[in-house]
Formats: sequence, C-alpha cells, structure tokens
Amino acid sequence: RVMSFDPFCCGAAHVLATNHQFAPVGLATYDGLMEAGTEQGNVSFPVFTLRTLMSSNEDPKLDALRLKVSSALEWKGLKNLINLGTIQEIRQLSLNLQFKDEDMWEEYRLILTSLRAAGFVPFYVAKQPQASYLQVQEGSFQLYSSYEVAYGNVNVR
Repeated sequence: RVMSFDPFCCGAAHVLATNHQFAPVGLATYDGLMEAGTEQGNVSFPVFTLRTLMSSNEDPKLDALRLKVSSALEWKGLKNLINLGTIQEIRQLSLNLQFKDEDMWEEYRLILTSLRAAGFVPFYVAKQPQASYLQVQEGSFQLYSSYEVAYGNVNVR
C-alpha cells in the first residue's frame, strides 16, 4: 500500500490507484495547522507527525519514505524524525537533499551524521542535473547543491 501526502496537490483525499491513497495534509513536527507562505496563498493547512500518520493508518513500520529536504523547516522535520526515533520505523529512506543556506552547513552535517548514526547507510547517491558546484571540496570529494540519496536502515527488523 502506498500513501501520498501533499497539502497543495491533487484536491481532496482520494484513491489514486489500486493500493495508492492520497491525503491533502503536510508532514510536520507537530499535529495541528500550519500557515503556508505567499506562494501558496497564505492559507492554513492540516499537518501531522509521521508517527500520527502511521498510527492512523495502522502502519507499525514503513517500507519506504520519500522526502524533499530543502528548506530549514524541512531539514528540521528530518532532524525531528531522527531525534524522536521515528526514523527507526522506516526500512528505506529516499531523500531529495538541497543545500541552499550557507548558514546551515553545521546543521546539515549534524543531521546527516545523526542519520548515519541511526543506522542509515546510503546505497545510491546522484548529483541532481540542476545542481551547482558549491566550491567546497574535501579530498577528492566535491559538494554540489542538490542530491538524490537512497538509504537503507541496517537496524530495522
């Protein structure tokens, strides 16, 4: 079964295909309402924690979770999943990572290091075609602005 969540896509809750359900809600660090930015018309929309969504759908574990992690708020959401241990209920994680804010370098490093410490090991990494070189190099490694990364959880049972 596949569950898709996006507060600004696709209208009301409905079935997209056999075993694929859609709900117009956002993923957040709390249950409640969030105010959208000007690009979405400054509207309020419902948000839930991943644990709440899993409980309401009677899913004790997730086979896979895909997230776009771009804004400071989205990075905070990923950090929250790690800190609360909810991340341990996920077998595979697919992340679209974007490093946009120079002031967040240490936070990026902390979150990705914490993800690794939680047992998530990357098995696929690809620089996105639109990525720009960030003029950061460590040894033979160069850092770009966006990647697609798939992780496996070595601790899941």
